[in-house]
Amino acid sequence: MPRSLGVAIAVALILYVTTSLAVVSGFGEQTAGQRWAAEGAQSVITLGAPLLGQHFGTALLLLVALSCMGSGLATCVAATRLVWACARDGTLPAGFARAHPRFHTPSRAVAAIALAAVLGCSLGAALVGTSAEAGLALFNWLLICGATGVLPVYGSVAVAAMLHHRRANSSA
Repeated sequence: MPRSLGVAIAVALILYVTTSLAVVSGFGEQTAGQRWAAEGAQSVITLGAPLLGQHFGTALLLLVALSCMGSGLATCVAATRLVWACARDGTLPAGFARAHPRFHTPSRAVAAIALAAVLGCSLGAALVGTSAEAGLALFNWLLICGATGVLPVYGSVAVAAMLHHRRANSSA
């Protein structure tokens, strides 16, 4: 395993465990799940404010929002490159593999991902409304569905990689 992958996994694990410990210690072991679900984004302020005041809690919430935005942008970039690579390899229509003549970016793949995002947001707004509470409920639902959907995919990719490695080594 590459060292950078091991470091990334270790950092993610440390952040996950630290965040979980902060929530459980801040809300209490018996009520952490219920309070986190009930308070939503406000729970970040609730947990951060006792440390350095209300402004710290608000700043912490802003940092969480910026982190989510950065994660979303990184996901979109990865998705466009994935669409481009699949089209280049013949898995998706070849039109997605064309690069922009001036910028040399996968412009058609970017447009496809942007269209999917706009359609998804529009459908979500049509289904649940545009209030902050409705948006948060939809986000939570999508997060649960996405995480549930991604886990089997990761497992399948891991199994496929092991099988590919085994086949490649047995034929060599």
